Amino acid sequence: MIRVLLSLALVVIGTTSAFAKPKIAILGLEVTGAVDQGATSVAHDLTEGMRARAKAGNGPYTLAPNSDRELIDEKVIKQCEAEEPGCMSEIGKDIDADVLVYGKLEKDGGGFQATIVMVDVKKKTTIKTTYVTVPPNASSDTVRSIAKKTYLEIAPTASGTSKLVIKANVDSGSVFVDDELRETLSDGHATLTLPEGRYRIAIEADGYKRKEITVKLDEDDSATESFELSKQGKGGGGGGINPWKPIFGVTAIAALGLGGYSIYALLKAKSSIDAISDTEQDFIIDQRGPRPTPPLKPPNVSNTDCTASNRAASESGAAFKDACDYDDANRLFAKIAIPVGAVALVAGYFAFIHGGSEKSSRSAIAITPSVSPEGGGATLRIDW
Repeated sequence: MIRVLLSLALVVIGTTSAFAKPKIAILGLEVTGAVDQGATSVAHDLTEGMRARAKAGNGPYTLAPNSDRELIDEKVIKQCEAEEPGCMSEIGKDIDADVLVYGKLEKDGGGFQATIVMVDVKKKTTIKTTYVTVPPNASSDTVRSIAKKTYLEIAPTASGTSKLVIKANVDSGSVFVDDELRETLSDGHATLTLPEGRYRIAIEADGYKRKEITVKLDEDDSATESFELSKQGKGGGGGGINPWKPIFGVTAIAALGLGGYSIYALLKAKSSIDAISDTEQDFIIDQRGPRPTPPLKPPNVSNTDCTASNRAASESGAAFKDACDYDDANRLFAKIAIPVGAVALVAGYFAFIHGGSEKSSRSAIAITPSVSPEGGGATLRIDW
């Protein structure tokens, strides 16, 4: 009976050993180059993120007990400054680990670059080397999320992946994961297989604006994301031509031209009035009725009676007729210049201040000039 029990015990122990997962030790990343609080925090978060993923136990490895050690300390103890696989394997043996993971972190521009090395302790060989980029100003949660994805890359497991189906309103385009090209669209569809974690998914297509969203995938997750890309204008990425700009240009030039000629006509009218002789002015005043007291020279054209009868009676006074003609032109062009100038102001607001290129498709502007023997003007209508 005792022999039977011993045999059964040996079978159970053998079976347990056969199915036991290899143990992995993850040493604290070493900061090289400029050492500051930011770099130290990123190194710590990357290390703890990988250890947390290993502790979950659903990957190919289990975290080795008492493996929370620092690379820089272990290298000094074992004199492994060169980090040769054979020497690093001795560190793994002391921790009773089958696989040893270690690495270095250094600044790279505004962010950080980490080099992660994975060593087979028994074979004393390097299994793989992985490079990790941490963007500038990344939060602690973001760094730990990057660490978890890194661990799943160096220790992949079929149960640790998720599927993301992409649907887009364009037939072809490029699919980016965290700014890395990963897939292309086929008939507006693409499928990504990714470890669990948070990702930035973006699509770029010719003639369309780049579209980017953030998704979070859980373990063994299956998700679908739809992308609605907006068309670009001819300028590329500007959202189309702003129609208010040409309207502003045309109306501003027209308003300046009309206003300029109106001022010119006014000056010419005053010049013609100054050339009218006192006798001619007395004639004009007599035609209007009783002579005013005291008789004064009309200071401007508005005080001059430019009636048809006066013009006909003043055949010898060319200056008087010129004054009246220039006065008519001044009034006409001024009446047109004012509403055209108002249109230019409105167009300038929408073209350069409001920036409403999207609203412009729903906006309409109309100006209708009107000219009559008594004068001129324009009708302005704006709809939005």
